[in-house]
Amino acid sequence: MLRSKLALVVSLCSVLTLTACSDAVDKAQEATDTVQDAAADTAETAKDIATDTAETAQNVASDTAETAQEAGETVTDTITDAADKAKETVTEILALKDGVAGMTSGVEETITAVQAGDLTKAKEEFDKLQEPWSKIEKEVKSKSGESYQNIEDGMTRIKSALGETEPNKDQLLTDLKEMLTSLGGIVTG
Repeated sequence: MLRSKLALVVSLCSVLTLTACSDAVDKAQEATDTVQDAAADTAETAKDIATDTAETAQNVASDTAETAQEAGETVTDTITDAADKAKETVTEILALKDGVAGMTSGVEETITAVQAGDLTKAKEEFDKLQEPWSKIEKEVKSKSGESYQNIEDGMTRIKSALGETEPNKDQLLTDLKEMLTSLGGIVTG
């Protein structure tokens, strides 16, 4: 009987040991499942964060590219406008220089005719000055106000003198030479 009791105790110990092991295995499995669930949740969260970050980076890159393109277009427009303005300015300067050169030449021809005593020719040459003067007069007024006023006053005096029967040649030559000086004082650039 002792053997039977011993066998029963051994069997009971074995059952208890097996039960304890089964409980440990169940707890280990629960812990493994919890860790796997946490790892899966963490992986899903990391994936979501990575996707959001990638989308944000793509949006920022797209916005940056659009901004850069707009800036490039603005720079191109600014350069084009500046080039057009420069071209316009150069054209105005050249027209002014040509007008001043034409006026200077006409005044010199008028001086030559007055010095030769040919007042008819002097009047013809002086009358030719009206056309180039009308083309540059506004520009001269805005760039060289003093020269403009001197030329206007000189033209009035010279025209009046050339309309006289016996003009004072010395005064006429002085007025013509002053006009040349005034023409030289025009700012053409």
